[in-house]
Amino acid sequence: MDTNLTLPVIPPDANKYTRGSLLVFAGSRRYFGAGVLTALAAEKTGAGYVSLATPKSSALAARQHLLCSPVIEAAEDTVQGCFAATSLPDVLKEIRRISALCVGPGLTANEHTAAFLRELLRHALEEHISLLLDADALSILAAKPELMGRLQRERQLYELDEERHTAFVLTPHEGELARLHNALFPAPRFEGEAPWPATKLRVAVAQAAQELSRELGGVIVAKGATTYIAGRGEFFESNKATPALAKAGTGDVLSGIISSLLAQGMPAMDAALLGVEIHSLAGVAAEQKQGRRSVTALDVIEALPQALLSFES
Repeated sequence: MDTNLTLPVIPPDANKYTRGSLLVFAGSRRYFGAGVLTALAAEKTGAGYVSLATPKSSALAARQHLLCSPVIEAAEDTVQGCFAATSLPDVLKEIRRISALCVGPGLTANEHTAAFLRELLRHALEEHISLLLDADALSILAAKPELMGRLQRERQLYELDEERHTAFVLTPHEGELARLHNALFPAPRFEGEAPWPATKLRVAVAQAAQELSRELGGVIVAKGATTYIAGRGEFFESNKATPALAKAGTGDVLSGIISSLLAQGMPAMDAALLGVEIHSLAGVAAEQKQGRRSVTALDVIEALPQALLSFES
């Protein structure tokens, strides 16, 4: 895949808000690191103001790792330490401007986070804020037909009035892609037949990504050894990544990269394409330094500046 894309120009009179304000909703008591990785990657990729909203019990740990980004404590479900259904309003009071939202890493999928995601989707679509959904947000989406319906209605709105459309990117791995695809295109059931496994695709990954994009209207980044990017009738594949990226947390890094580009004003398809390229090159650079076996998500973040230099205009 050769995108011929470059990073947004940073003008001499730029300030932290004109460079893009990204709000990340991520983490839980068990998975506090997911939000940290996402925010760190977004910082390195160039958004001027990155904020992490995370449940109260994971906020202290997040603050110990994020020195440049504010951490906003959100109301939480005390059982699992995840976002509560009522988390959104108080978080939004803390943020002056939002250019883009990133939602999902380490979220935890349950009824509390489903109610939270419902309100967040409503807000993002009504305010036309660019949006990236990843990880547990995708599992919730697949399990809640009414949330999927919100995105389908957004596709219909785009067809009627492109100016009122909210750009969004979904970044599923193969299991998440299968859940989303099977929710939209359920397999026919015959008497006595066992249900199709929720995490198994009935079609090729490339086909599923394209069908999902056509149905929802957004950009789909189907992550894997080969990554497929589908959106607005376009389709690309990338084979530049390394198996060194097959480590926990590297998907959170990709979410941070793409959502940072969205916050900087890039169209969703361009942000997805360039984000995948940057992530792949950073993985290769990290492998050259650390060796394939030892690369971690933090190593990929540290290699982002080297990868980004390839795309400066």
